[in-house]
Amino acid sequence: MNSPHNTAKELETLAQEAGFSLTKLAKTYGFSERHFRRLLKRMLGIQASLWLADLRMRLARNLLVEGLLVKTIAYELGFSDPSSFCKAFRRTHDVSPAQFVLLQREPDKMSG
Repeated sequence: MNSPHNTAKELETLAQEAGFSLTKLAKTYGFSERHFRRLLKRMLGIQASLWLADLRMRLARNLLVEGLLVKTIAYELGFSDPSSFCKAFRRTHDVSPAQFVLLQREPDKMSG
C-alpha cells in the first residue's frame, strides 16, 4: 500500500476482485480494516467508504451505458440485490438506472 507502484487503477482493480469489501481489500495488503481505512484516507484524501461508493457508481454508469441488465450490474458490483443497487444509484444520481440510460440515449439538446 505504501509502495509508489500501487496506482489508483490497481487499487480499483483490487477492490473489484475483493468484491468491494474493505475488509477483504485490507487483507490483500496485510492490514487491519481500521488501519487500511486510515491509509486510504491519507492517500486519496477522502474516506474509504466514499471512495468505494464512488467507484461502484462510476462502474455502474459504464455498465449501464454498455447495456448490461440492472440485475447483472447489482450483483457484479457487490450489492445484495437489484433493489439495493437501484436505491443507491438513485441516491447518488437523482434518477433511476433506467432513467439514466434513457438520458444517455437522448441527443444533446443544448448543443443544437
